[in-house]
Amino acid sequence: MKLKRFLVFGYDAYYPCGASGDQVGSYNSLQEAAEAAEKDTSDYNDILDLQERCWLEKNPKTGAWEDHGDR
Repeated sequence: MKLKRFLVFGYDAYYPCGASGDQVGSYNSLQEAAEAAEKDTSDYNDILDLQERCWLEKNPKTGAWEDHGDR
């Protein structure tokens, strides 16, 4: 399986699977990834941008997906 640029991960606060067990899917655009994250029923979601090599997290104040910085 060839991965697309954006990977979406979803996990619950009480029992995350870890690594690929939390992967929701891979998407070509940030918009597609954000829509998938919104539809996912997990407690938390993150998006990994494979091209820029950064984690994106939704800003609760603005609703925008932003670089989370160092993890």
